[in-house]
Amino acid sequence: MIENNSNPEKPEVPILTMIQQIKDGQLDPRTLNKELRQQCVEILLGEACSAPSIAQILKRSDKTIRRDIDEIRERNALDPDLNLYRRLAGEILVSARMHRDYLMRLARSAGASVGEKANCEYFASLAFLNAIARLQSLGILPTSPKSVVGDLYLHNENEEKSFNDLKGSVIEIEKIALESGISSEIVDKQIKVLKEKIEKKEIEEKIKDLNQQINKEDTNDKPNPESN
Repeated sequence: MIENNSNPEKPEVPILTMIQQIKDGQLDPRTLNKELRQQCVEILLGEACSAPSIAQILKRSDKTIRRDIDEIRERNALDPDLNLYRRLAGEILVSARMHRDYLMRLARSAGASVGEKANCEYFASLAFLNAIARLQSLGILPTSPKSVVGDLYLHNENEEKSFNDLKGSVIEIEKIALESGISSEIVDKQIKVLKEKIEKKEIEEKIKDLNQQINKEDTNDKPNPESN
């Protein structure tokens, strides 16, 4: 039996091309099935078209388009999922590193003024700290206030190292700003806030060490009952 190939399947048309054909009057949108129509609706929503505008473009009633929008939103709804959190956390961290590295390259560029370099240094640090805050909101990182100095986390055995790194960064930024002779009001304010938090943290650490020393000496001075 010879197969009839006189009516081959039509090639798939990209949605953007289809929308352009509709706008140019080359394609009647009323011939679209529901799936293709909703794909067009989703693209047009991304172009900031209102429901009435989409209805006019696709030659459908406002009610039909609003129903399409509701179904699209329901289809795109997200359920709590650990793998999704992990992927989002990874994307946030990668994006933060890219922004930080780009700003640090600007800070090291020969054509930038010292004031511009100081701003780049500050915003590079801020980009990474904002990423940390986002990871906190996802529950990827803890939110213990005792571990924060200027939004930087200090963890147990690495606490001293991270704290010194922060102090060094603030000192370096302040040095660049002072040498420039052109101080940014935003940078000066942020440096002051960070220095105050560093000083507070230093006092807390000294008080903690002093209490531990007093408790240790008090324990050593107490007589041992077993020796009597």
